[in-house]
Amino acid sequence: MAFSEYHALWFQNRKDRAALNDLDKNSVDRARDWLKAVSWNSYEVELVVRDLILMAAEADRQGKTLRETLGDEDAFYSNLANSIHHGNLLDYVTGYFALLTAAVGAIGTVLFALMPDSGPTDAGMFLLQLLGQILVATFSILLGRQFLPPLNKGHVGAKLILLLLDLAALAFVCTTWMWKDAFRTFPLPPLAVCLLLLVFGLMLRLCRAVRYNLLAARHPWRESTRS
Repeated sequence: MAFSEYHALWFQNRKDRAALNDLDKNSVDRARDWLKAVSWNSYEVELVVRDLILMAAEADRQGKTLRETLGDEDAFYSNLANSIHHGNLLDYVTGYFALLTAAVGAIGTVLFALMPDSGPTDAGMFLLQLLGQILVATFSILLGRQFLPPLNKGHVGAKLILLLLDLAALAFVCTTWMWKDAFRTFPLPPLAVCLLLLVFGLMLRLCRAVRYNLLAARHPWRESTRS
């Protein structure tokens, strides 16, 4: 088993997709967009995409396109979106949130390491603001996904909830100055805050790799490669 079965699957899918004709590439990309709009479980999404790529390759050998094989493409993708595992909070936390946390921590670490005197004096406030900005970014990404097909056709409740969460996170960032005095004695310098965020984000990504490896043990994709 690879260190990350998900990334091994992701790279294999990109490699095999490149060998498809343009029409089949478009069909596979549309399917991925539909699935990513409804599922946070990236491994399950790539697993379904893998099956579609293999179907497209088989259709090409028969002189057909994937679209001709599927029939009503939108109906087929809608059924896929309804049947796929939609993921859970752990998929979200170890996905967008972890990636943004690690990225913000890495950028801050580099900046403060190169310019040690440029950091804010209130590191506690700085940590709160960074966490708030990360939340704004993650909720914005998830809200944006709600306008991809098939969710652009409905799901008003999900859009409203994510919009409210996004606005609440933005309000949190804008009002952190109200707690300024409470965080003046925060024990860590800004560089340590950024290192803490970087390590925390990387640990969450490691949890994601472990989780997807466990999923791969139950739902292997390499058997499809050998078939």
